[in-house]
Amino acid sequence: MALNIENNKGIAFYNDKGLERSEKAPSFKGEIMLEGKRIEIAIWERKTKAGKKMLSMAVEDAHSAQIERAEKTLEYLRNKSEQVA
Repeated sequence: MALNIENNKGIAFYNDKGLERSEKAPSFKGEIMLEGKRIEIAIWERKTKAGKKMLSMAVEDAHSAQIERAEKTLEYLRNKSEQVA
């Protein structure tokens, strides 16, 4: 995301496109600026065994996540080109 986020604050947006593709996709995605470091967050809306609402979260260094996505895309494209050849 290209948002200016203040230190020790964050923002998350509803992930409607992700949820259209998979019911396992996070309900919200966003970023937190934690002590000057950008962190990606994924948030799922869940229910406890007692039926109460809760949020489940996953966090990942934004730069590492970006590199991992680029590597997966590159591998996908390599596999695609091998299928064509």
